[in-house]
Amino acid sequence: MKKLYLLILLAASMCFASLKVVGTGYKEPHFKGVSFKITNQGGSQVKGFKITAYIETCLMAKGMKIHSSTLAGGSVSSLTRLTSHLYKVVFDFSKQTIPANGTFPSDGSYLRINLRNAKGTTMCPISAVWSVPAGDQDLPNFVVTNTSGNVLWGKPEVDDGLKRVGILYGGRNDYQTCGASYDKENTITLDTEDKNPKTRIVSGNTSPYGIEIPSDRQTIKFSFCNEFQKQMPQMPYDYIVLKLDNTCPQGAYEFSRRHDTEDSNNKNATSGDVWPNVVGDNATLYFCFIPKKDGVTRKYPVEKEYGIFANPSTSVSSYIVRTEVHVDDEDSNNNNKWNFFGASKDIQNRIKNIIGGSDNTDYRVIKWTGAANAMYKNSDVDNSQMQYVAAAPLAPAVKGLNRNVVAVELKSAGDVKVSIVGVNGAVVADAVERNLGPGAHQIKWNAGMVPSGRYIVKVEQNGMVNAKSVILK
Repeated sequence: MKKLYLLILLAASMCFASLKVVGTGYKEPHFKGVSFKITNQGGSQVKGFKITAYIETCLMAKGMKIHSSTLAGGSVSSLTRLTSHLYKVVFDFSKQTIPANGTFPSDGSYLRINLRNAKGTTMCPISAVWSVPAGDQDLPNFVVTNTSGNVLWGKPEVDDGLKRVGILYGGRNDYQTCGASYDKENTITLDTEDKNPKTRIVSGNTSPYGIEIPSDRQTIKFSFCNEFQKQMPQMPYDYIVLKLDNTCPQGAYEFSRRHDTEDSNNKNATSGDVWPNVVGDNATLYFCFIPKKDGVTRKYPVEKEYGIFANPSTSVSSYIVRTEVHVDDEDSNNNNKWNFFGASKDIQNRIKNIIGGSDNTDYRVIKWTGAANAMYKNSDVDNSQMQYVAAAPLAPAVKGLNRNVVAVELKSAGDVKVSIVGVNGAVVADAVERNLGPGAHQIKWNAGMVPSGRYIVKVEQNGMVNAKSVILK
């Protein structure tokens, strides 16, 4: 769903050749996939072609494959994971022909494609898999090329720049904590030393978010929620989040920690989607380090229900409580490793001030215990939690949201419509303002009984759409 509005904008800017892909999505439980066909509006036939589809999935799958009900002589030539939530699949129809002024398939039927996870189970509702604009049957996430690679239809610009990271799960078992219903928590369980185990909470708060250590001290379980950001907010202190994408958000430093875990009766485990972290007999965990920025007034980088890897000074805030956790890694033939990917010695030392150790590993984590509004200064809008979903040079922009107004910035004059959309795609509130000029505006809306949680705020003006994912408190 996070690419829905981006793809709407791309559809408006596409240069259509003689071909056009049209399709229809199916939401019925028995078929969670998509149907499509190609129409040739030109006078020349197309001999041989490929279709590249950019597919957004739910995050629960450990693998994915294409199950085709009908491919009309075509085949799946490649399937590549581009980001945490985006796959690229190429369908090869090099031996097929699209007739002049006709359709493919030639009988007018549709090609039908299902998404399956690694176990063969159908994945995700259509709204979470294929970004098909409501009321519009065009599929802008398709690109058709000839056998030479020339684009015949579509525009393959789909990456919105959002990167997925993991933040420690605060323990509330509802969708408002971990975002959308398909963004369930991800867990990593490390089976640490069995002989004389010393995995434990060393000091500080005894109930850190997202960390569980059983009484036998032989394992430790980390639980994470997904957070999507182009750039993580900078704090007056360094902090770390789990890497859950191909790269870290802008401005963050990637590093990894290899845990040499228990050799005897190893019970390392994961749930959810922890890619690109590798957990087998041992575990290599990837992280993103966000350096501090002096002068920042915000006191905590995420919502108060989450935990963060950090080790700030006691002067930062009395509402931040700290915990030091010791992971007792394998003692025999220990092979723990660091990889800082070329980061400077200063960055390495600052990372090790938060996550450190040699033969064992120490994690420092924090959580917020004060009121949510005490995390910010002179602002009732949580801008750091907002994520740009789409943008265009003259598109209106969503700047903020609270229970009284939606702040927008307009580049041109015209009527403006604002919609508040829930994680299930339903519009929970909207407002229209007439004849607004360029500049900043605050549009009043009725929060009514709208519960706190994650929403998409969509703003429309002069045929252009922009949106942000925001947190309503």
